[in-house]
Amino acid sequence: MFGRRVLFEWDSGILEPRVLEKTRTTTYSLHREECHGLKELVVLLTHLHDPQRPILIVDEPELNLHPQYQSYILETFRAYAMVSGKQILLITHSPYMLDIRTPDDLQFLYCFNGAGQVPRRVSDLRDIDASKARRCISQMNAHHRQLFFADTVVLVEGVGDRLILTALLERSGKSISAAGATLIDVTGKDDIPFFLRFAEALGKSVVVLSDLDALFDGSVRRVLAKDAELQSALGDLGGGIDIQAYIGQIQRDLRELHGELVKVPNEQRTALGRVALACTIDQVLTEPSAHRYLAKLVLNHAVEEWAEPLRPTVTAVKGRLDAILRVFWEALRVRFLGRGQLEDYLVDDYENIFSYSDKRKQELQANTLAVLYDNSGPGPESRAGLRALLALLEVIPQRTTVDYWTPLIELGRELVQYLQLGAASGDVRTLEAAREVVGVRFKNLERVAQLVEFNWEAKDKCAGRISFTFQGTTRELTFDQDTPVHQIKL
Repeated sequence: MFGRRVLFEWDSGILEPRVLEKTRTTTYSLHREECHGLKELVVLLTHLHDPQRPILIVDEPELNLHPQYQSYILETFRAYAMVSGKQILLITHSPYMLDIRTPDDLQFLYCFNGAGQVPRRVSDLRDIDASKARRCISQMNAHHRQLFFADTVVLVEGVGDRLILTALLERSGKSISAAGATLIDVTGKDDIPFFLRFAEALGKSVVVLSDLDALFDGSVRRVLAKDAELQSALGDLGGGIDIQAYIGQIQRDLRELHGELVKVPNEQRTALGRVALACTIDQVLTEPSAHRYLAKLVLNHAVEEWAEPLRPTVTAVKGRLDAILRVFWEALRVRFLGRGQLEDYLVDDYENIFSYSDKRKQELQANTLAVLYDNSGPGPESRAGLRALLALLEVIPQRTTVDYWTPLIELGRELVQYLQLGAASGDVRTLEAAREVVGVRFKNLERVAQLVEFNWEAKDKCAGRISFTFQGTTRELTFDQDTPVHQIKL
């Protein structure tokens, strides 16, 4: 087992487990000289093969186990339970310990969401084809299985989307993990309905961020259009309850808009119209990407930016698009990216781009990640697209990451007040005396704060400067005898 054999030898009347490695000729004590992981593994295997115990309950079996050990013990549990009939109950906080291979496995898996809620298991995936469910379940890896442990599940189409959004939140000082949420990439828009229904069945709050083309093509439209809540929400807006027909009307409107765009005399074309015509003139408008391209222009530009003859059609399309996007959000928490797709938020001139090649997508994602992880450069607020993307993410539960500077500010205020009082009494007159105060009374500040300057002229006149350095960032505060300590900031 992992290049080791566990033997039992008598030692002073006690049967002691010892370990023999392949590369050694002598044994060593399992208890005294082996790592916790192997010891835990031996304990688990001992109880598993105990014929006197028909039921085995293990709380957090992943503790101390190397990932390979975790995989091995799961395989062993499954194989032994099948041949012996032994019941094995595992309680875990690790996605690596969820052994899900087929839909049948789901009947044995319960999710505890806390707050006194009844444990949930997946028993019904509304409107999801059985073959789709089998494929998605068989391909669920440890990353996907994080959804079992989150309060809120945020679904995005691909790995690139997840990497960009994670970096953007991190650079902005926000954490969705701290708010109990997790970002899951589902390897394509067509798998969104499965993961949405799967997470709902587990009692999770779900948010979906999807490219705009999913509205016009694929299983997001085909499967979710059957949702009763979605149909009811559209009916409440006066659009009827046939989601498919409503989206079909939007597509016909977009084709009509393109036809009218071509017919507008050159002298009447606006700047936006010329850009739109240049990007679509060689495209077949029945392509989903063409729908998305014209839709993003309609959604992101005022009606007045279009030529006069186009405005009635633009107004009609915009109204229907706003309505369908609204009901998808209100009924299902599905938010389509208004600019079209993620890459449209990574460039400033998204209007001039009809579609992106795979190579261009990879370049944009790599360049954006480099910018977001370069803390010395400008932040996301310096780019309009990233600002817009960050605004979209406000719908996701998030918390500010750990704030180290607030307690440092409080200590800095206390230090300034103490120096002011010392200067007023005449007890602190020199830089050396002031530093002594820092070293004695404020010893907990020594590693992060340095009193750089301190000048004393009289009991009512002093001034100083303190430098704070933490995690590679330096901030300074200046003060004098009259500085209100409650107004001090770093």
